Amino acid sequence: MVDWDAARAFTQQACAEVFDTKRYFAIGLTKPPRDVNASSLPDPERPIFEFLGSAIDTNPTLNQIGAGERASASSSADRNTFRSCITAYTENWPWMLRQGDHVQQVETGRIYALAASPDRDGSDRRLFWLNKV
Repeated sequence: MVDWDAARAFTQQACAEVFDTKRYFAIGLTKPPRDVNASSLPDPERPIFEFLGSAIDTNPTLNQIGAGERASASSSADRNTFRSCITAYTENWPWMLRQGDHVQQVETGRIYALAASPDRDGSDRRLFWLNKV
């Protein structure tokens, strides 16, 4: 008889060892109570931790929507847009990133903000959509 839970755990760990090659810091942010216009601050209840993730295309892409630097959206000129994401095996994380939190690449020091809540595919891997900060 096959132990499907063990097979699933082994597969997820094997994928993480192959794809998760970049080091990141997870930085949870919060706002001071009763101050909606305040800047976000590190959340003391969610301490920073390091994790491994797989980088997926952090370069700008071109599309045909809009006008780049121009004010008119009806122009057909190319416009630079930025879309980036990382995936990570999150089973043993102390807490989960959420929209607005920051991810910092250890190697480069670049900081990104989570643009949306993490996506799940039914496994213990999550997809994080990022914006440059």
